[in-house]
Amino acid sequence: MDSGEKDYASPAGPPPLLDPEQLQHLCTHGWLLLDLPAELEARLEQLSASTSGFFGTDIESKTSTYPKRQGTEYGYYRVESEKEYVTLRRRVHSDSVLETHAEHVWYSSAGLLHRILCDLSRMGDSPNTVWDSLISGAVHYPTLDTDLKDSITLMRLFNYFPTTGMADPHTDTGLLTLCVGGAAGLEVADWTADPPVWIPASKPCILVGETLRALSQGALIAGCHRVVGNPKGRTSVVFALRPNLGLSTDMASFGGDGVVSNRELYNEIKREKYSINAKQDVREKQRAMATREPQRLIEYRPR
Repeated sequence: MDSGEKDYASPAGPPPLLDPEQLQHLCTHGWLLLDLPAELEARLEQLSASTSGFFGTDIESKTSTYPKRQGTEYGYYRVESEKEYVTLRRRVHSDSVLETHAEHVWYSSAGLLHRILCDLSRMGDSPNTVWDSLISGAVHYPTLDTDLKDSITLMRLFNYFPTTGMADPHTDTGLLTLCVGGAAGLEVADWTADPPVWIPASKPCILVGETLRALSQGALIAGCHRVVGNPKGRTSVVFALRPNLGLSTDMASFGGDGVVSNRELYNEIKREKYSINAKQDVREKQRAMATREPQRLIEYRPR
């Protein structure tokens, strides 16, 4: 007997998040200030408290807990007169309260950025599945045995020192980045002004990375930003969603041709960059080797 019930196909992806005006702003400026879901806000508060406790310990303890590896890409790192930070890329300590809170924020942040990516694909009349080969394995906090050669999505917890804590003007290398600060300091570039000006980020900020800009064939602007000194110092959480380097992407899904190795695409972008989070002497050496010399804001426009 017919019960009158109908079967419906499951949604192809997460529901829309941004409205058309927000999407247009993100594409035009490369950044968007956004109110976060209440659950993510609560998780960030818990993480912030744990982060303050971690940074309050002595340097030897911080270094031994998260030894530095791969330059600035993993573990605890300190830049005198500027900042200290820890880069998390996989679970290290199973009993760590800090990492438990980081895992919750990682999952929620990845889900948020995935929804925004799907909004962008809908805007271009592409299926949400175009992101599958790019963010595979990045939604969940990786386990200890994860190979970091392919898994490069990361979370950075920053402690900028009072007054002198800063980060040079730059754009990120990945797909999308979520930046949440505990105080003023993050500024984003407004290219619609003549001359361009810096705007304080009064809310959590979404930033377009160079990889996403490359995939969009230049339809999106990469979000240029910097961190300026705060007299009282500043903490922040940065979650950078990056491509899985062990997979490839069909460029036809993005209006291009052929299948491209995610690793080759990312490495090509990295050759034009230098780490703004490295120690000053290392930063200057990397800057000299970069194929594109960073310039002052008024001259520097992400291409």
